[in-house]
Amino acid sequence: MAIQSLNPAPIPYIKHCRWYRRLKGNPALRLSIYIGPTGERLGYIRAEPYETGQLLSWAISPAFQGQGLGKVMLRQWCEKTPGNLWAQIKTHNFASQKIAKSAGFNCEHENNGIQLWLRASPVKTEALEFD
Repeated sequence: MAIQSLNPAPIPYIKHCRWYRRLKGNPALRLSIYIGPTGERLGYIRAEPYETGQLLSWAISPAFQGQGLGKVMLRQWCEKTPGNLWAQIKTHNFASQKIAKSAGFNCEHENNGIQLWLRASPVKTEALEFD
């Protein structure tokens, strides 16, 4: 299985610890780790501020891929998260594209093998009154 991360280089443990401390100390950054009924880590969704909303990234543990879990996780996240949601997905990462599409994301454009997907916040409209 190919690594789908935008930057597949290994991350040194100390650098990962610094990143995690920064994440925990910043309320604008969010991380949800999904745990199965017997304590196994199923996957995660991460969010950070981006343009007019949040930039999401997600991953499913290899043992649980192909079971529809990513679609369920992302749909649940989107239901409780207001505003525009964005995702950057590799052009050949068809699994993540399917997950994004199922949650209402649309591909906006592609550049250098990376697609930018958007799930636009629903537009609230006021009821019109006619005389």
